[in-house]
Amino acid sequence: MGRRKEFKVGKSFTLTIKTVGWIAEQCQERNMKASEWLERLICKERDRLKAKKQQKAKFYCVQCDKNVELNFTKDAYLCSECNEDHTLEVKYLMQMRNHGSTQKGST
Repeated sequence: MGRRKEFKVGKSFTLTIKTVGWIAEQCQERNMKASEWLERLICKERDRLKAKKQQKAKFYCVQCDKNVELNFTKDAYLCSECNEDHTLEVKYLMQMRNHGSTQKGST
């Protein structure tokens, strides 16, 4: 009959026994190696966080004369209403925020 193949973690990170047991069950159910399954989980989480970061930002569009959401596509910030390019304004605001956080107001 032979021994049941043991689940081993060969990478250098620490997991609790409970987590390792759960991963072993999940891999057995899916008939996958742990590294393959963990890679899929990590990629899914990475994509979720990336999407969360790229959520629509509120911005005042002069053309529309109201606050609108910006769509980020290929390094451009476009108004969701009129498709006006606001990339320069957004980059300026980001730059001001980054510099403003380390500098005090001048007097």
